[in-house]
Amino acid sequence: MGGREPARVDSNSSGGLLSLSAGATVRLEIKRVDPRAYEPTRPSPLALTQGDPSGIGPEIALKAFRARETADLPPFFVVGDPALFARVSKSLGLDVGVEATTPAGAVEVFARALPVVSLGGLSMVFRARPTLSTRR
Repeated sequence: MGGREPARVDSNSSGGLLSLSAGATVRLEIKRVDPRAYEPTRPSPLALTQGDPSGIGPEIALKAFRARETADLPPFFVVGDPALFARVSKSLGLDVGVEATTPAGAVEVFARALPVVSLGGLSMVFRARPTLSTRR
């Protein structure tokens, strides 16, 4: 096997020595971290879609935003129509602020209002005419 020994770790409760080939050693310091205490410096927000404008999606998103602190929810934004969310919030008496933003600005907006990323009026409707090659 070429005379090369694999690395070996001699550990104790606070760290260990990593023995390398050619007699070199490296001291390792092991720190135990409670995973519940981990907080990323800037969390990536979750993206939700609005769903059917006449469905319950907007109501669910608004109510989730309203409960964000008590439910310990991570930051999120909705992809949809900001005006629709403002109307639904008002009609249901939820008193939730709605703010149009970009995905990059959503975490900052999330502290004060429901971030909504607009598709800018783009339509996802495709019109096609059947042809002999596409008919079934």
